[in-house]
Amino acid sequence: MNKPDTVPAIRGGLLGGRPVDVRRLAVRAELAPFIRNAWFVDWDVPDDGHRLQAVLAPPAVNVSVQPGEDAVTGVQIRADERVLVGRSWVRGVLFREAGFGAVVGATLHAWVDRREPLANHFGPVDALRRELSGAADPVALEVLEDWLARHIRDEQPARREAAQALVDTLRDDREIRTVADLVAVSGVSERTLQRTLRAWVGLGPKALIRRYRLHEAAHLLTTDPNLDLADLAYTLGYADQAHFSRDFARVVGRPPGRYGKSVRDERDG
Repeated sequence: MNKPDTVPAIRGGLLGGRPVDVRRLAVRAELAPFIRNAWFVDWDVPDDGHRLQAVLAPPAVNVSVQPGEDAVTGVQIRADERVLVGRSWVRGVLFREAGFGAVVGATLHAWVDRREPLANHFGPVDALRRELSGAADPVALEVLEDWLARHIRDEQPARREAAQALVDTLRDDREIRTVADLVAVSGVSERTLQRTLRAWVGLGPKALIRRYRLHEAAHLLTTDPNLDLADLAYTLGYADQAHFSRDFARVVGRPPGRYGKSVRDERDG
């Protein structure tokens, strides 16, 4: 049986903390080119309270199953907020940025800000939900892996891999601040970048670069309460602090300073 291995949190991913338990699990090798990790969440929130999770999710598709609900969630333009109440669970997987193309082909532009029940694309999921309910992590992970493997076709692997390589480059190279920078580093024309990334990820290069810089900002804001916002804005390639703060608030839903404090308080409270 597959033994789940924990994996590092993706910057911008779901944040845990009392009374919410978040586990990120590595998937088996055959699925790793398409799926970044599985994520399992359990919570037990007192009846007189709630747990608000604010998530600036990576620009990738999530598939999730929980009691009474299941969903395919495409790239979300703005941070998602959820109120967790009572006692429950969710089991999900985060695809790689171009990974869901192995399921639906080069149609990711149609999945931006889209959320649909799994049944619309994968058929009934009641049996899957029953198998996941109450299952230990290794069993639940194997159930999810087996179910996903049946739906991955990967009919254009070369194009999917090329798109993923472009995303990996702009995500990991902190010196890439503009589309021109990405053109210079990748050797791919701006027109091809636009066409490839919209088809296989859902967002164009400019939007993706901005998204990953905001991920970087969100991560730093939650780890350093004394971070200078003007310095951060300059580091991320913004012309000034005001422009950065407006951009951050528009996507995340609150100004950077208030966001960092609220997430730190929620995580440590």
